[in-house]
Formats: sequence, C-alpha cells, structure tokens
Amino acid sequence: MISDYIANCTYDICVSSFIYGDLYTMMYWETHAGAQVVYIRSEYCKSFSQFFHEIATALRFPNYFGMNFNAFDDCITDLEWLKFNSIFIVLDDFSKMFNGNSSDQDAVCYHLRLAMEYWKSQGVPFKVLLNN
Repeated sequence: MISDYIANCTYDICVSSFIYGDLYTMMYWETHAGAQVVYIRSEYCKSFSQFFHEIATALRFPNYFGMNFNAFDDCITDLEWLKFNSIFIVLDDFSKMFNGNSSDQDAVCYHLRLAMEYWKSQGVPFKVLLNN
C-alpha cells in the first residue's frame, strides 16, 4: 500500500516509480494530514538555477533567496512563513533531472539530506521521494 511505503521513508530519500494516479493520491493524503507538499518536475530542472527557481517557488522562499546551495540550506531549514507538521518533497522523473547528470543529482540529494537532519532534530518528519 502506498501509505505504508511512504511511512517507512520519514527521514530518508526514497526511490519509487509510482504512476501519476498513485503519486497524486499520496500527495493529496499528505496535504490533508498537514504536510507541506512540494512537487518538482524534472522538465523544469535542467540546471541548478532552474531547480532553485522551482523549489523556491514551491516553498515560497523569500525574495532574498540567493539561488545557490548556501541560500537553499538556510531557507529550507527556516520555513517560518509556512504552516505544516511535516514536509513531503516529490522530485518527479528524477532520473531526467539535470539532463541525467548524476553529480548534479547527488548534490541536490546531499543538501536535502542536510535539511532532513535539521528537521529530524526539530521532530518534524521530512520525506523526499525520487519518482522515476
């Protein structure tokens, strides 16, 4: 069951291949459970600047967001402007993100793991799903 699968991924990056209906159902239930749900599409993330733009828009980062990993780390561990009891980030078609450049993909995962560690210390579930 989808909910069992994602429940086991509270503080880790999980890889999946959900079809869109299942993925949207999962995001719907996460939203209604109080999560801040972020859906990032790979076709809009061919470069870091595009990725930063997409995630900054989805998480409503402040205007001063610097469009780099230092600023990303600062903003994703703040989020005081949002109301949530958990965070759920879906990176859809992840294998195509950054045109398949694995070192760029690894960099994003590294910084998401830093955010996970921070939110774990705050007692806030932080889930990341790499959907392929």
